[in-house]
Amino acid sequence: KVARFYVSEHVRLTGASMTDRRTLLLPMLARWIEGGRQRRVTHADLLRSCPNPLRVLKAAGINALLDELSQRGYIRRSGDSWEARP
Repeated sequence: KVARFYVSEHVRLTGASMTDRRTLLLPMLARWIEGGRQRRVTHADLLRSCPNPLRVLKAAGINALLDELSQRGYIRRSGDSWEARP
């Protein structure tokens, strides 16, 4: 019972910190896309030159953030690239 309690607490606390981190990273990615020199940003550009806190997420983590920003209407896919919605 004790071990189960500590494991469930670890999962609860770790999950909460991931949610908080995600809420910080979403606006960071949106601002980076909006503030870019180019109108469109390719996936390769994202992986190569986005801010380091985003880059450490690798492709899968960045894709999840892009999907969420797209669902919220902040960015849109344009062919093989992403752009900020006006």
